[in-house]
Amino acid sequence: MNKSPQLPIFGSHLKINQFLTIISPPEEIIEYVHALKEDLARQYGDFESRNSIAHITLNSFLIADSRSPFVLSAIMRRLSNFGTFRLEIRDFDFFNDTQKVFLNVNPSVDFDRMVGEYDELNRNFIKTKKFTASKRPHITIGKKLNPHSFDEIRESFSNMTFNYEFPVDRLEVLSYNLIEKRYNPYCEIPLD
Repeated sequence: MNKSPQLPIFGSHLKINQFLTIISPPEEIIEYVHALKEDLARQYGDFESRNSIAHITLNSFLIADSRSPFVLSAIMRRLSNFGTFRLEIRDFDFFNDTQKVFLNVNPSVDFDRMVGEYDELNRNFIKTKKFTASKRPHITIGKKLNPHSFDEIRESFSNMTFNYEFPVDRLEVLSYNLIEKRYNPYCEIPLD
């Protein structure tokens, strides 16, 4: 009986990329969130998301390195004519289960439509079960904050107001670097 050799399923030649698609707010929002993070750290100690740059996550997904150019090209073709849309950031909110404080992004038909486009792209091109779409858009200020201080933090941010609207004319795709343990810019997707 002639048996053909079986290739290893997880060979060293298989590289998986982890991508994150984000919307970057204007620089003044990035600076404001950075200042809030520094104040939180000074008053309550370090926390998980302290060094992340302010952004709105659209989705994250894993794909084989060999498929990355094809998949990202398909994404760019599909979204390049989406058109600029506006997002409004309004006030602060909280996820109590993760001790998270964030700037709330108001519900938007355009944002939901963009998430729908990515869902369709996942079904047709990305084809991964490791695909996470943002269900509630927000800009994280602090995550996994000190649980003993979270009630005080929540009360402090509940008394603050914030309102800002900005145009979204591009998406950014970041790729996770396992050695640096951080996301780095991979490409931009213009929406015009």
